[in-house]
Amino acid sequence: MTKNEKPTIFRAERLPLKVTLLVFSGSSIMCVASAVDPLRAANRIAGETLFDFRLVSVTGEAPVTTCGLPVAVSGRFDAADTTDMLVVVAGFGTQNYATSALLSGLRRAARAARACGGV
Repeated sequence: MTKNEKPTIFRAERLPLKVTLLVFSGSSIMCVASAVDPLRAANRIAGETLFDFRLVSVTGEAPVTTCGLPVAVSGRFDAADTTDMLVVVAGFGTQNYATSALLSGLRRAARAARACGGV
């Protein structure tokens, strides 16, 4: 890797890839599952932790999916937390959470992360 080259998630490394999934109320449970389950399955099949993932929400409370099921989260989204990959799982009504503070935090976290995605 050259001096100016930013590390990507596509390089083989020995440390688990830290993944933060920001889940919003109004998300589909299928979207949450489709984002989380491949990470869990990869860890199980590999017999080691390849992905160190955690679910967070805007408030730190369990977001409620469109089917009414809450999703357990480990805490509140904090842009200062280090992560390799930031994944936003959004849905109906997500725009209601789009405060200037949240948008600023997402921009900051996206710049610091090695990869970003949305579901």
